[in-house]
Amino acid sequence: MKKYLLSFEYDSDGEKLEIHANEKGLRYLKEQIEMLLEYKQGIHLMTSSWGGEELTEEQQGKDNILIHHVKIFYWND
Repeated sequence: MKKYLLSFEYDSDGEKLEIHANEKGLRYLKEQIEMLLEYKQGIHLMTSSWGGEELTEEQQGKDNILIHHVKIFYWND
């Protein structure tokens, strides 16, 4: 069972990205962003069906579309 809730979903119209998280999920995301800032390498967040364990597999919004793979890039100014 997942220790935290963290999911990225498109709304039913596909016009906006929703991030669903509980406190532990937000703390995990914060840790990942801190690592991104330190190591300056992209990070991947995936659901278990896509070979990861970072994102919650269960869709949170009733009519939303679950995003199974999120990559966050670091860019120099």
